[in-house]
Amino acid sequence: MREYIYERDGGCCKECGRFVFGRQAHIHHIVPISENPSLKLDPSNLILLCESCHKKVEEGSRKWEERPYFFC
Repeated sequence: MREYIYERDGGCCKECGRFVFGRQAHIHHIVPISENPSLKLDPSNLILLCESCHKKVEEGSRKWEERPYFFC
């Protein structure tokens, strides 16, 4: 699933648009598993984030919103 999400999102963080790879590429659950376990492996609930944005989204200092990125 990780490879699929990475390919689908073009290797770009869906928050800031930065190209990420390796350990910098984090897969994020939009709806947390604790809120809805059935969405754990649902591709529509998974996005690619860079490490920095993933920390901000998880801490709650930033809420993820879908944004179009034309450069990635």
